[in-house]
Amino acid sequence: MNAMRSASGDWHEGGCAPRVLVVHWGRSGGGPQFTFDLATALVESGIDVAVSFNAEAEIAHLFERDFPVAVPVRTFRGKVGVVLRAYRLLCNGLRLRRAIRRLSTTVVICAMESVYQSLSVPLAVPRSSRYVVVLHDAEQHEGDENILHRIGRCLEVNRADAGIVLSPSVARKIREGIRWSSKPLLETVLASSLGGGETVREIESLRETKLVTVGFFGRLLPYKGLNLLLEAAALVKSQGLPVRFVVYGSGPELRLEDGRGGRQAEWHGAWVAEEDVATVLRTFDILALPYLEASQSGVLSHAMALGIPSVATPVGGVRDHIEMTGAGVLAEETSSASFAEALTRLVMVPGLYSSCSANALAAARDSCSWSRVALDICAFLSLTVS
Repeated sequence: MNAMRSASGDWHEGGCAPRVLVVHWGRSGGGPQFTFDLATALVESGIDVAVSFNAEAEIAHLFERDFPVAVPVRTFRGKVGVVLRAYRLLCNGLRLRRAIRRLSTTVVICAMESVYQSLSVPLAVPRSSRYVVVLHDAEQHEGDENILHRIGRCLEVNRADAGIVLSPSVARKIREGIRWSSKPLLETVLASSLGGGETVREIESLRETKLVTVGFFGRLLPYKGLNLLLEAAALVKSQGLPVRFVVYGSGPELRLEDGRGGRQAEWHGAWVAEEDVATVLRTFDILALPYLEASQSGVLSHAMALGIPSVATPVGGVRDHIEMTGAGVLAEETSSASFAEALTRLVMVPGLYSSCSANALAAARDSCSWSRVALDICAFLSLTVS
């Protein structure tokens, strides 16, 4: 029988203990879902896996259901909680270290950095275990950076024995921009667990019977290029293209809904729970990615799994992903005019939309699948863990 967790979260000895512990302590956003999908894929590849997750995460019930061997933690809510519950950094770090040792864990994988976790976990992992960090970004995006992020990143990088990146763009920047030296670095892809039974989409009938829906989804931050999207929307509408624009998400750029932004797009300014993401995305005919800079995009991976073509600016890992898969159309440059032209091509060029949809589905099921990611990581660990 496997080692099991008591109601208090402490460990009972017994049987064959997991050798890989996957950690992420974030409460919301894509981090918990990525962690769950990664851990699940590793299990399906035959690896013994335990998880450490936030007991208040949106999908905590999924971890509890599928991973009987786990270290759930509680962190904080809001800025005041960071101060009042700072003692939990030490308590959770000690619990994690005790669990790692009791399980004789060979590898600890940080699935995604987060402020609270990154100040604790790198210090808690004993030197007898290898620490592998999934580096989603080479540097913080505009609107995200603060002193705690910088300290946490330094701790993660200094403690890491190896790293995993999800696009060639991030791999290049990691090697150039931070003190990575000669540590092993795996370059794999960003996959999605959405989809199932999806078929290739067509657009010809859409143009004849209704407006084509171009959707933006995600946190509304300055680097996401919402201004660029709204300018492009005005251009394509002035040309009579049969499209409508919708925006789903929350964040500071929700301010753009007032005035001009409200005229160019329909706004749904609220947080979308993980369980509702697929439902929202399926209402899109085209995913808009007007980013000013990007590492990669989880929303792009989700759209691919649902067979939804994308239009994107040619930046970072988004460009890498679309060039590799053919799952959408890239603008020639990062400008509203170029984005509008790319969108027009996708809607109007015969066969292009359905071709991108077919490419997206094929990649999501093969070259950009979780099974491919798990195989990459398994091979990587066999070479880096001794």
